[in-house]
Amino acid sequence: MISVLCPSRGRERELQAALTSLNATAASARDLELLIRLDNDDPELRWYTRVVFENQHLTIGPREGYANLHRYYNELAADAHGDYLLLWNDDARMLTPGWDSIVRDALDPTIPAVGSFDGPDYALFPIVTRAFYEALGHFSLSPHCDGWVQEVAKAAGCFTHLPGVTVEHLRDELDDETKREGTTAQQTLTSAAFYSDEMVALRSADAEKVKAALVTA
Repeated sequence: MISVLCPSRGRERELQAALTSLNATAASARDLELLIRLDNDDPELRWYTRVVFENQHLTIGPREGYANLHRYYNELAADAHGDYLLLWNDDARMLTPGWDSIVRDALDPTIPAVGSFDGPDYALFPIVTRAFYEALGHFSLSPHCDGWVQEVAKAAGCFTHLPGVTVEHLRDELDDETKREGTTAQQTLTSAAFYSDEMVALRSADAEKVKAALVTA
């Protein structure tokens, strides 16, 4: 099973399109688990009930905000049952038929690893194995969640490019309150903070946990 982790706010239609793209292109949609985290003060909360898939699970909780984005993903990851955990956004669209088969063929879920759809150096929508997540006990300790797992995996030597999978990211096409909040937060959550001594030390500790798990895998 692949667990899709997707927080969303104020984007019921976009979320539906994002999840539909995953189900429609999957070789085995029945083996996807769609985990969605919503804020209890979301202005579109009542409309999210229209986003109905058999493999969908909604969680509603207090608003954490973009600056605490990792808390959303950590919460969803804790509820996930999949052999793989995919970081997903409501402004992302999967374009590759059979993408889930590519993941399963490339990554052994019992071995700690992070798969990248974007290329050999960067993972905007990383997918981590169950063993990788269990080695850490969390998904990310920074709101730069993709960068976190990417850097940890690189340091541990288990970062893998999955060729042939294309994801469309509509970040620049959308202009709404959610986008504006994210842009403002990004201006505050600078790369300097991501590479602060404290964050570097925490990522190093995570990488050591993964290395230890690789030895025993």
